[in-house]
Amino acid sequence: MGLYPGKRFTVGAYAYLDAAIFVKLSMSMDGIIKSLTEERKPASAIAYLCTPTDAHMVPAAAKDATRSNLGRAPLWQHLLSPFKLAIPNKIKAVESEDDGVGNLYFTDCIVNNQGPNYITAKRIQHWRSMVARERHSCIVSTNIAPSTATASVVSNRSFAWAYNGMHHFKPMEVFQQETSNAVMGTLLIHDISNPNCVANPATKLRHPMELFADGSFHGGAWRVGFKFDTIGIPSALAYFVGGIGLTQYLTAYNMLQAVGWLYMSMTALQAYMTPTFDATSNSTWSVVGPSLSFFQNLALLECVHSILGFVASPWHSTLLQIVSRIFVVALYNWIPEISNSTAIYILAVCWGITEVTRYSWYAMNLQGIKIKPFTYFRYSTFLVLYPFGVFGELLSIWHALPAMAGKYATGSDNPYFVQYALLPACSSIGMRPDNVMSYIVFPVYAVGLAYLYSYMLSQRSRAIARIYPAAPKPQKAKKND
Repeated sequence: MGLYPGKRFTVGAYAYLDAAIFVKLSMSMDGIIKSLTEERKPASAIAYLCTPTDAHMVPAAAKDATRSNLGRAPLWQHLLSPFKLAIPNKIKAVESEDDGVGNLYFTDCIVNNQGPNYITAKRIQHWRSMVARERHSCIVSTNIAPSTATASVVSNRSFAWAYNGMHHFKPMEVFQQETSNAVMGTLLIHDISNPNCVANPATKLRHPMELFADGSFHGGAWRVGFKFDTIGIPSALAYFVGGIGLTQYLTAYNMLQAVGWLYMSMTALQAYMTPTFDATSNSTWSVVGPSLSFFQNLALLECVHSILGFVASPWHSTLLQIVSRIFVVALYNWIPEISNSTAIYILAVCWGITEVTRYSWYAMNLQGIKIKPFTYFRYSTFLVLYPFGVFGELLSIWHALPAMAGKYATGSDNPYFVQYALLPACSSIGMRPDNVMSYIVFPVYAVGLAYLYSYMLSQRSRAIARIYPAAPKPQKAKKND
């Protein structure tokens, strides 16, 4: 009471202890602050650190972001809802009795595993904040701090595991203590210095709970698509499966693809050098086709990886990048008349070099191995190989046109897919398969080549800029007026 006579100072209630003694500690701090706010002149400013794991008033933008993030969440997270895990978060609107206020939105981020003592102790701080501001005209800095990997939190192993995997639930982020301290300290200085902020009692609020909403640094808790209390166990599982097992799985997948495409390329080279070494058949496709078909079709797993959230790329763009290749491979498997096409060697070279480079680069990056020259090579091979690869695909389709115009133009003696899928699709638009290829597929290739090539050029520019940053341009000297 006698500290700094005649001056305002700030008292922060930051102490914490575990279990029921936290309630006693919070009451003790509240007793001190109650006396200072009611009896001391001028009244002291008070400060708290609110927890994100509470029920909070939120802006309408948080409600909209929650719905958006729920829609973009990977499939595996939605599949957990029937098991009472990762339950969709529904931010509720509460009608105000004052017609001039409108709807007030609240989110429930209470974590039941923290127990009733924790939420009671934090609720005491909320009550004191509102009473001190409204009744005693105190400056009250009470901002929400994000989930932070403090010693007291990560001492609980289950909490530590959940924190390590929580980033899988966008936009959740767990901060280190130094970062949270710096941000919350800056917000405190802002609150006690800015007369126009919500901490100042002269600033009118629509509702007392807005005091905790305006300067919130919640770390994504208000905008995550799932209820905060239901993402802890999935986050811990994602840490073990995604952080450890998933990296090894993706590394193994990419290494398998790199080795597989290298094997296919060597097989094609051997077939080119000694085209009659296969005693059962002299066709090029019978030698190169099995491995090329297997590893190209295996790439469909990459769409599954995208759907399940294993990788960041969207599944539909991934599918578009490989669908033309799968179609060309299917043509070779359906139409034996093109099994000796020279285009096979073009595809083997262009696809082989591209995929061996790409998959090995992915595998190395997953293991933290980054070699600048190899990255440059990975983002440069397509400059020549991509146009030649597209030429090989178009040449393959061109060689297949006579067969499509002949026996494959009818439904007799056709492969299952041709008879029950390709031909009905062509009939529905009144065209033969060869005409579809000539008048639709070829023009689509021309447009797609220009679009994808320019897209890859932009990707290359960004990648090269990351590994070889441009030197800053020297500033021109300014003439004095």
